Amino acid sequence: MAGSNGYAEVQFTGNLGGDPELRFLPDGTAVASFSVAVTGRKKSGNEYVDDVTAWYRVTCWKYDAEAAVENLRKGSRVHVVGVLKPTPYTAKDGTERLSLEVNTGFNGVTQIMWASKGERKSAPANDDPWGDEPAF
Repeated sequence: MAGSNGYAEVQFTGNLGGDPELRFLPDGTAVASFSVAVTGRKKSGNEYVDDVTAWYRVTCWKYDAEAAVENLRKGSRVHVVGVLKPTPYTAKDGTERLSLEVNTGFNGVTQIMWASKGERKSAPANDDPWGDEPAF
């Protein structure tokens, strides 16, 4: 399936290899980057065993970037939907290379869902979530 601007749309579920890194562009736009490991399973005799692990570099933008940094940690389980975008770079040896990264929140394709490994903090059921804020 083609995503935004003809790039391939991809989706996968895996685990973060490290905490997301947040930076800001000169115009103030938030950008977060992180790696996700996806390990397949294959049958070996009567049992399933881990197959090859593939690593994906994920970049998310604006509100998704800020939410990722606030909610995701190394080891977090995530489901990512985005577009596969080629990014040129210069290697240490001076050769030009191409990296493929997954962009979410890029030209209308946005989705990152996560399940935290840690405990989620939530307000007691009887607490007023709005506190002393006046009703509109």
